[in-house]
Amino acid sequence: MNPLIPLYVTTSLFLQDRVETYLEKRKDFDRGASFFEYAALIAVIAGMIGVWHKFNLADKITKKLEPLLDKLK
Repeated sequence: MNPLIPLYVTTSLFLQDRVETYLEKRKDFDRGASFFEYAALIAVIAGMIGVWHKFNLADKITKKLEPLLDKLK
């Protein structure tokens, strides 16, 4: 019998067990967004709205689009 066969079997079973253990832990770990991720998203959206109002972007965009819309008429 080849002396490397037991080493191969042992190594392959060890690696298979490690991969299965890793995948099981990973499956439970990634369950969705946490409170902090949602809070950060709300903070970013609030910041964007603040910038929108601070620089009065609605009027600026409207002024630039009015001539283009008038050409379409």
